[in-house]
Amino acid sequence: WGGGVSVPAGRGPLVFHGGYDRRESEDLSIPGFAESELLRAQEEEKGGEAHEEEEEAFGVLPNSAVETTSGTVGASYVGHSGFFGASWTGFDTLYGVPGGHSHEEHADEEGPVRIDLRQRRVDVRGARTEPFGAFRAAKVRFGVTDYEHQELEGEEVGTLFLNDAWEGRFELLHKPLGALTGSLGLQLASRDFEAIGEEAFVPPTQTRAYALFAFEEVGQGTWRGQFGGRFEHQNVKALGDVDLERSFGGVSGSAGLVYRGSGSFGSVASPAIVWTFV
Repeated sequence: WGGGVSVPAGRGPLVFHGGYDRRESEDLSIPGFAESELLRAQEEEKGGEAHEEEEEAFGVLPNSAVETTSGTVGASYVGHSGFFGASWTGFDTLYGVPGGHSHEEHADEEGPVRIDLRQRRVDVRGARTEPFGAFRAAKVRFGVTDYEHQELEGEEVGTLFLNDAWEGRFELLHKPLGALTGSLGLQLASRDFEAIGEEAFVPPTQTRAYALFAFEEVGQGTWRGQFGGRFEHQNVKALGDVDLERSFGGVSGSAGLVYRGSGSFGSVASPAIVWTFV
């Protein structure tokens, strides 16, 4: 079952939004045994009497239940020359991981494996739509994410995964330069990852990245050309017994030709011919 509520509101240049959702499902119904015929035959030969009840699971997939809750709240100011807004979003889910191992491998486990996931995110976005200087508009957005999930073995925490990240993007749309219209921008990103527990086989890592990009369109008639380019640089550092670090960059671009015609039902755009290189 599932349900939710969404509440929009506004007064003058201020607008608000709130929402909440909840979903639950029991173990999935299936048309047969939860384990394959081959696996059941192998376990019968090994004499897996301790797990006879699980071996004979029929019509249901054990440990496939899901519980999910999410909520969001946000507000924006919308004016004649642009807008600015912020939002908060929360997401929690608890779900099982069915099957995947033999019973002998799990003979000493305290319970089925489940994932307990939690994410919190804050987003800020704004734009100026009134021309200024050499530009006709500007856009900015920024987001911060706090993510974690636990691998539960029964009620015990096996491994904890943590991922803290932020990402931002700033874009300027320039005024027409002859037949050219387009934009250029900067994108930044950061991520700190860590796994904690006896089965955490990956070291903590720090990732930092930035990118510069531009996109242009030439022509305003039936035929229009489009081209763009992007340079991206990334640095990854692993923080283990021996620190390791790697940096690398990449360049990509694309070009396209678009035909815009008109028909009896209004404007028609044909598929673009696009060439991309990386």
